[in-house]
Amino acid sequence: MTDTPSDATASMPDDSPRPRRRIRLWHIAAIVLLAIVAIPLGSRVYWQTQLRRRIKALAAAGYPIRAEQMDVLYPLLDPDQENLADSIVAAGSLFELDLSEEEREVVPVIGRGELPPPGVALSAEAREVLARLLDDHRVALGHLQCMSLAARCRYRLNWTEGFKSGFSDLDAAHRCASLLGVAALCAFDEGDSEQGVDALARALVIGRSVSETPLMWGRHSLNRALKVLEWGLGRGPLTVEQLDRLNEALGQDDCPESLVRGMVGWRCLALPLLQAPDPAEDNDLPPDAILDLYCAFGLAARETVIYIDMIESYIQAARLPLNEWQSAAQAIDERVRTQVAWCLQLRHLGSEDTGLSHNLIHGYTSRARLDTAHAGLAIERYRLAKGRLPETLADLVPQYLESVPLDPFDGAALRYQMLAQGFVVYSIGRNGWDDGGTPPAPGQEWRRGNWDITFTIER
Repeated sequence: MTDTPSDATASMPDDSPRPRRRIRLWHIAAIVLLAIVAIPLGSRVYWQTQLRRRIKALAAAGYPIRAEQMDVLYPLLDPDQENLADSIVAAGSLFELDLSEEEREVVPVIGRGELPPPGVALSAEAREVLARLLDDHRVALGHLQCMSLAARCRYRLNWTEGFKSGFSDLDAAHRCASLLGVAALCAFDEGDSEQGVDALARALVIGRSVSETPLMWGRHSLNRALKVLEWGLGRGPLTVEQLDRLNEALGQDDCPESLVRGMVGWRCLALPLLQAPDPAEDNDLPPDAILDLYCAFGLAARETVIYIDMIESYIQAARLPLNEWQSAAQAIDERVRTQVAWCLQLRHLGSEDTGLSHNLIHGYTSRARLDTAHAGLAIERYRLAKGRLPETLADLVPQYLESVPLDPFDGAALRYQMLAQGFVVYSIGRNGWDDGGTPPAPGQEWRRGNWDITFTIER
């Protein structure tokens, strides 16, 4: 049977060109719409996944990730244990350190005035203001002078409220330490070393108790008390018993672990704020509509991931050998500055002096101040026993020091020099150079400069 022409034509392939589909406007609109939906959704999913992984890793490492877990870092005392914090907070509630602007410019310790040079008495104006302050707050001072320094100290901090709470108990402790510092200052100025040592030992204990909290702002009271100690020793010699009391009140700084606790605690409290930015907590944040988009795109989660990784990097840097931590922290600062450029809440870390290495520097500076003070007290005890200054700090070991403290900024032994009328123990400080025991200019203790962290007794 033969095919008909029509059948043959139907079986042949159709080689004629097909019409091309035209891209229509609605196609472009659909693609754009899909991109608008897919990109933020993908970003959100990616960063939320990364955040969950980071938080899971923190929990696996035993770090607190919620406010109610902060007791891991700062365990409370049993209810039946005596708590020194109760006495401190009760005394702190009795007063406010109210000074006029003119008075603040004059008085040291609680104002902006500087302590006189070693051996020089307070000015008449400063003495008058401080005497009035002590008289106005004699009830609170009486409470502080009666408290037992043997009790343990744990402040009842409202971790659930976090930074919103303001940690009022710590504010009360700072006020109490300042008031005792003023009392010690006036007693040393009047030549009453026993009253000066008693008040100063209490100020040191309170300052140390605040520095033990897992926060990164607790060392100011301790540093102020160390200044009073240095100045008081310059006013006249103390007895061995008085020097021992002050040495015990100084305690030991467990830096870098105290720094690590502070960073871990800060991170725990910051996590909910970073994940849900609140304009009520930060006036620099944009309006709610922009914040909603920021969170919808997963950018708040991204910012939280950056912060978690950043803190972990600084923790690792803090635990490096003493001659390595500072350069490692500065390298982290450089990396962080590029990461936070487009962040809403972390962008302030992009400026030169606000990276978290600044907190490490402050922590190690405080450790240097404490170690030089310990060495200074040991030298004073040696001088009382021998009638002369030691030739080197090694002469103090083991009777007056267990070992020569190491400089937190280079890992070498602290430096020591005999002066015409005394001595100086010092750390080379953040610039990494030995400036010969040169103290910082007034008001420059926390700034960069060619000076050392010194403990000087000229007498």
